[in-house]
Amino acid sequence: MTVTGRQLLALAQDRRIEAITRDRPLRGTAYTSYDANQWFRTAQIDGLVNGPGSVKNAPTIAVIDSDVDATRVQDFGGRIVKQVNLSSLDPRGSGDAFGHGTMVAELAAGAS
Repeated sequence: MTVTGRQLLALAQDRRIEAITRDRPLRGTAYTSYDANQWFRTAQIDGLVNGPGSVKNAPTIAVIDSDVDATRVQDFGGRIVKQVNLSSLDPRGSGDAFGHGTMVAELAAGAS
């Protein structure tokens, strides 16, 4: 969002706001993993894994976002239990038009 100096000072005084961060350009790293089980090690849940790709007691993760692209089988396989689109832009819509919910779910539990 774009704010004036006065608005910024007012926001800084609001106890409900924990941080204000300047917008910065981002650049991808072009990192690619060919290990479908890397997320187990990254999430430090190796103890839940009983052999490659099988999960004994993995937790269920709820991602509250704009939905998940379930067609990304390489990331989620058949592990998506339920989908609900919580996007206020089109609450009747399905899918993840801009990819944000899918990205968040991939960070939490995706294979790539």
